[in-house]
Amino acid sequence: MQCSKFCMEFVKEFAIFLYKNDIIKFGNFTLSSGKQSTYYIDIRLLPSYPHQYRKIIKNLQNLISEQIGLEKFDMLASVPTGGLVIASSLATEIVKPLIYVRKKQKEHGTSKLVEGKTAKGMEILMIDDVATTGESVVNALKILRKEGMDVTFDCYTYPYSGTTITIGLPHWAKDGGPERLIKALTDPKDRERMKKELSPTMVENQWLTNFTMPQNKAYDGRLLTTIAEMRGQEPLDALFDLLVEENLGISTVSLGTNAHTLAAFVSHPYGMIASDAILFGDHPNPRTYGCFPLVLAEFVRAEEQLSLEEAIRKMTSFPAQRLGLPDRGILRDGFKADIVVFNPDTVKALATKDKPHQYPEGIPYVIVNGVVVIDQGSNTGALPGKSLRKGRVS
Repeated sequence: MQCSKFCMEFVKEFAIFLYKNDIIKFGNFTLSSGKQSTYYIDIRLLPSYPHQYRKIIKNLQNLISEQIGLEKFDMLASVPTGGLVIASSLATEIVKPLIYVRKKQKEHGTSKLVEGKTAKGMEILMIDDVATTGESVVNALKILRKEGMDVTFDCYTYPYSGTTITIGLPHWAKDGGPERLIKALTDPKDRERMKKELSPTMVENQWLTNFTMPQNKAYDGRLLTTIAEMRGQEPLDALFDLLVEENLGISTVSLGTNAHTLAAFVSHPYGMIASDAILFGDHPNPRTYGCFPLVLAEFVRAEEQLSLEEAIRKMTSFPAQRLGLPDRGILRDGFKADIVVFNPDTVKALATKDKPHQYPEGIPYVIVNGVVVIDQGSNTGALPGKSLRKGRVS
């Protein structure tokens, strides 16, 4: 998750607070990851300053609500000690259960590695204080697996998130379905209440897309702040009005994944690779076109983070098995013929945020359900795909 320009004002204020109270220190430090740093933040001192501490927890809550959605997970998980300080306060603030994973088994009491009550099927959001290599989170996943928990994850390979813009609106405004939200967006009192509750991150670094009304097509792919200027409105007023005009159908592309930690997650043995993308609007998320070829070109060929065989498994048989699709994911007699023919020496993603509608290079043929959909690099227009259900032969 990334911080917006408005959010940066808080970051500046917070940085000054850290400096004045000797929480941030400058010099030569070795981090737990083994990396060297010219500064160190002793996050454990934050609770000693409750007013500032509560402010950062509230900002984190708003960021998660807008970029992930509080309804998308059942509990928080963290690792001692810095991450746990933040996660415990956040769990209380959003009223979610918390577990934490020890780096090593304790030698007293119950000798547990995982503290807290868990249950099968629960969606977990992992919280840590600093992400330099992603190693602490990756190690926590290993421990959870050793403890018998069925833990896997998927990740995408572009530093942009994408979802419907309404996910960031307050829950009370959506309690009652689309009709209730439309009413809130048109009611002056509800609009003012939403403006007070929404974080500034709702405004900045949001590129809107999926406009269907002819008069709004010029806004597709533009920043919300730019659209507001074009309409002569404040950003949130412009957003509220456009949502009503577009019957809530607007989507957004925004800053998302930390590019510095991608390699650790893409190469992790429990990680699958998924585009997590929907082809909507004139400016969709670039990972809609480029997620998988980017893996082959960058993480396999250029950086050698993965073997070609393992990369293919992460994009095919692994997710098929995880999702319970019994007749897909591998080349075998009787299985559905979903086949991508690519050149490992030339395959390359061309899609960017500004120009997302670009087919990759080095993929001359794609076959879906036995039907050719990409023929010598060109789209045939065939649509043989279908929705799939877990555990059902399709």
